[in-house]
Amino acid sequence: MTRFFVGWGTAVLCAVLASGCAQEEGFEVSGQVLSARGPVPAAVVTLGAGILTRTDETGRFTLSRVKPGAHTLHLRFEEDGAAVEDQRDVNVSGDVQLETLTLPVPVELTAQEGARTVEDTKVVLQWSRAFARGFREYKVYRHTTSGLDESTGTLIHVTTDREDTRFESPEAPGMKYFYRVFVMNDLGRLGGSNIASFTPQAYVPPAALSLGQPVSAHVYRSTPHGFFLDATAPAYRVEHSGDIELRVMDASRQELYVEQPRAIMMSGHPLLFLSRRAERLNFQVDLLDLYGLTRAPYTLKVSEQSLAAQGTLLPGTPLSTELSAGAVRVLQFDAVAGTHYRFTTESSARGAPSSNEVLTFASVFGADVAAPYVWDQQVGLKDSPTSTEFTATRTERLTITVVAAYWWDPTTVTATVDVLP
Repeated sequence: MTRFFVGWGTAVLCAVLASGCAQEEGFEVSGQVLSARGPVPAAVVTLGAGILTRTDETGRFTLSRVKPGAHTLHLRFEEDGAAVEDQRDVNVSGDVQLETLTLPVPVELTAQEGARTVEDTKVVLQWSRAFARGFREYKVYRHTTSGLDESTGTLIHVTTDREDTRFESPEAPGMKYFYRVFVMNDLGRLGGSNIASFTPQAYVPPAALSLGQPVSAHVYRSTPHGFFLDATAPAYRVEHSGDIELRVMDASRQELYVEQPRAIMMSGHPLLFLSRRAERLNFQVDLLDLYGLTRAPYTLKVSEQSLAAQGTLLPGTPLSTELSAGAVRVLQFDAVAGTHYRFTTESSARGAPSSNEVLTFASVFGADVAAPYVWDQQVGLKDSPTSTEFTATRTERLTITVVAAYWWDPTTVTATVDVLP
């Protein structure tokens, strides 16, 4: 009897110990993770702190040593930088075989160029629709490096419409941008898309200039804008503004007709140039190499300039004319072949605030505009006239132009042609 009692007691004790060991070691939680594309391999499955595994090739997983009680099961799958997450509550009182767990397919994002405007370029972002369960909103983030998440990126778009999967982001050209879409639910993030990048290009205006029609654009460092104009008139007027350098060249780009020597950045100013033959003229706009600029807005307009005389100069007789900023005055003078002349100009205007230059220019030319007698002579300030001497090669009526690029106040320009011995 005693031996039987001892054996029975030992069996009971072992059973109790075994039960305690099972409770101490915990239970198993297993299941399978699927998506619309089938089993999801390599998905991360966690349950509480420190209990983690990955799904196998069939999407199956087993978590061991799970203590009894209520737990939250977390699922996360990442593919090509895109990720999806999900979670659900699990009550463990024994081994648990979960029903099939379904993860959505990660949102796929693309970035491509949209419309270019004068000021920016639209980057079109499109992404695949997120799954319905738990969806609250899309959040679109942008950054200038690929290290992009919700903490480093800039939030540029939010929508609560699950069908709204397109957004145009206006960007400054020339810089590479990175984008990512995060799918959110009421508890936080459900998943993030892949990171898409794009480098928008600057708007380039049409190359063909139309007379009298202004062109507006932004020019960037090391990327000049080029234009052309089929010239037929004898003279043209160029008006432009912005921190730019302007050149006008012949068809071969070898002969320079105009180079901006008198820019006033705060406003436009006129340039007058002669078309020496019927040809295609080339215009080049560069960013002005000042102040460390990387881009600048500008306008450019080309118009025909009439050379109809508005007054006649007589030898030795000064002629004064009032000019406002941007005005062009045309005068005429009858020259005699072989005669030596001195052309003198003077302005009554005050100097510009940062300079004593009036920035008004005068030119003298005959029928052969390819060889002006005087070209872009700077008009001197009052009591400081400027003069140029020339000899007429033939008897003809000369054209004198005065271009007032002065922007501080109106001016009176006095021109004189003297006969020299």
